[in-house]
Amino acid sequence: MDRALHDAPVEFVGVEVNDRMADLAGTIGRTASLPTKIVTGDAFEVELPKADVVLAAPPLGIRMREPRVLLDGSTTTDMAVAAVDLALQQLRPGGRAVLHVAAGFTFQHGAEQYREYLAEEHRVAALIGLPSGAVPGTGVRSVLVVIERGEPGETFVAQVGEDWETQLATNGAAMTAVLAHIDGDQSR
Repeated sequence: MDRALHDAPVEFVGVEVNDRMADLAGTIGRTASLPTKIVTGDAFEVELPKADVVLAAPPLGIRMREPRVLLDGSTTTDMAVAAVDLALQQLRPGGRAVLHVAAGFTFQHGAEQYREYLAEEHRVAALIGLPSGAVPGTGVRSVLVVIERGEPGETFVAQVGEDWETQLATNGAAMTAVLAHIDGDQSR
């Protein structure tokens, strides 16, 4: 939001499946300096607007009841893969998605074809591994995936440790490095 304050008019839209969390997010959103709307619903079932930025943290380790057709023509029941694909579908050209998903997204065989598609068709700008426990209440290792709807390019790869919150703070070493890579020379 801080970066958007200086840009053209923007609106922030959030979708949260849990009623209580949606209410809480809506309350926080009303204190923001820019228009914010939070709706209760399943992001796979509600109509989503096109966006310049998508932030998502889908549930970890969930299988979808029905297979979902992805942009590359393949199908999946893996919630993380489907969420990455949905985020990419909503992005305008040049847009950026940041997703917090289980680390398995980066290596599981079932997502291999889709990862190849991402690398060939879009800019996978960063993969930042987080330690076990970064997702409260779990011991699951996770990863922040940054994808841009644009030309393929180099990927910033990092594994942060137990001090991940410090490393990814506004002026943290990992955040500074990843932003230098992502916002740096776009011709890579």
